[in-house]
Amino acid sequence: MAIVRRASRLDIPQIVEMGVAFAEASKVAHQFEVSVENIILFANEVLESSMWVKLVLEQEGVLVGMIGGVLTPIFFSKDIALQELVWYVKNGVNGLPLLRAFENEANVLGATQIVIGDKPGYVDMQKIYSRLGYRLLERQYVKKVK
Repeated sequence: MAIVRRASRLDIPQIVEMGVAFAEASKVAHQFEVSVENIILFANEVLESSMWVKLVLEQEGVLVGMIGGVLTPIFFSKDIALQELVWYVKNGVNGLPLLRAFENEANVLGATQIVIGDKPGYVDMQKIYSRLGYRLLERQYVKKVK
């Protein structure tokens, strides 16, 4: 049986392992070299921050998914967003319990909206997001400067 829970410092080795797998799977789209050192630093910083929601999906003592996001005010309105910045589940694992728990955390923390990403060519989430009540708001463009 899978459970969703808040991540803890004890989870860092497994979070780093999933972070490396996520980075490897998405590095072509992002055009970067994977840095295990940065993943370790990032995981430690996120777990120390009170502005982050950090949840993991566990099956039989093994982490099989994670979702994390930062709570942030929207500068031009009274809205507060929970901005998803990392969502990864191992192949064959249902990640929807993580999203549902993330939505619940947004409600508990007083967020008025959730902002969540989709990487075309990685996993097409458009149909799932639409069924869950999300709408496409904008697209992002990335340009390397160095």
